[in-house]
Amino acid sequence: FALGNRRLWVRGRDALGKWGAAGVLQIVVTGTPPLGVAVQPLEYALGAGAPNPAATRSRIDYAMPVDGLVNLAVYDVGGRRVRSLVSGTQAAGVHATAWDLRDETGALVRAGVYYYRLEVAGRTFTRRLVALN
Repeated sequence: FALGNRRLWVRGRDALGKWGAAGVLQIVVTGTPPLGVAVQPLEYALGAGAPNPAATRSRIDYAMPVDGLVNLAVYDVGGRRVRSLVSGTQAAGVHATAWDLRDETGALVRAGVYYYRLEVAGRTFTRRLVALN
């Protein structure tokens, strides 16, 4: 976690598998941030957009174990590309980009379900994101 005040949502499950109500847990992360820590991913990965659903913007994380050509784009439910977020060669590592819920022309998209797709090293990863605007 980053330093500072944070909120975690917590839910418990009993022995019968029933989930309880979610509650918020306030925590304070203190200390010094780690220096010089290099985390090299072992696999390709596409993270869940955060927040999801999104009202103004959503952060999208992805990981690459080796350098390579990356294409990350957002699509509507009809499969039409709404916006290209990343296109080009990226170094190995964990990367993050943000989608501001706008299309290629800069107009806000309609509220609804969208998909973002990562194409890297001949592999494709897809996740869903809900826009609330």
